[in-house]
Amino acid sequence: MAGPNHVLPTDRRARFASPLGVEDFVKRQSVVEFSKEALLKLGPVAERMAELEGLDGHAQAIRIRREALAKKKPPKKRGRK
Repeated sequence: MAGPNHVLPTDRRARFASPLGVEDFVKRQSVVEFSKEALLKLGPVAERMAELEGLDGHAQAIRIRREALAKKKPPKKRGRK
């Protein structure tokens, strides 16, 4: 059986809002890539910004990657594959 979506906005909002669609359930993600050179150059700035914003884990991740690149060996992968 097929038909239109019947989950409509309530409280008279259907006049200007659409019903639920597939895009309402999709998780969007952003991915940022840095070259080795860019990370070595901009890493200290990004690390400091992360610290100022209280994102200590992000700052530590940047620091670990920069130190690994400075020693010319890839960082150890952790977590899920």
